[in-house]
Amino acid sequence: LLARVEDPSPEPPEGVCLVTAGVDVQTDRLEVALVGWGRGEESWALDHRVIPGDPGHPQPWAVLDELLTRPLGRHVVQAAGIDAGYQTQAVCDWCKARVSRRCWALKGIANMESPRPIWPPRSSRTDGGRREIRLVGVDTAKELIHARLSIEETGPGYVHMLRPHCDDVWLHQLVAEKLRTKYIHGRAVHYWWKPDGRRCVRALLASMKP
Repeated sequence: LLARVEDPSPEPPEGVCLVTAGVDVQTDRLEVALVGWGRGEESWALDHRVIPGDPGHPQPWAVLDELLTRPLGRHVVQAAGIDAGYQTQAVCDWCKARVSRRCWALKGIANMESPRPIWPPRSSRTDGGRREIRLVGVDTAKELIHARLSIEETGPGYVHMLRPHCDDVWLHQLVAEKLRTKYIHGRAVHYWWKPDGRRCVRALLASMKP
């Protein structure tokens, strides 16, 4: 994969038709992936940003708001998925105020019992409608990402990785998780396993879901 990393361009490449964002929420930061999409879901990992700060406070969210509304050449971010596994209420409140910009609170659901689509047909509401969250098939998304990384010719499904953020550290995070099999009641079940202490590119996964 490192041999396939491409030089950056001053704005999204010509093949990009729209841009989405994925945001991973951690205790001390927000991590943001910006992904461009072309015909046949050819994609470009355009940028990866880290916004330091406690997500329980407004400051990192204000920075994120500015980032998502900033023009990217001829494009603006058309949709954003925000991981609501941590600071759930803060994420839901932030997204609710920006639903017109297609900002959605997300939670990943494993496919241990049955296959689940990446994007659900409708959102789930909790706390009397105060929280609106999209429950997405995280294992299905990971399978799709890994399958597309094996595509070696540009075109539908191909994943373009751009410098400088797509370096060896980022790529090690991208392939940190491994597909394993366990047997439940005699039935083979596939699941994704991450070794202890390894980081993965969770923000990129969130960017696929919108």
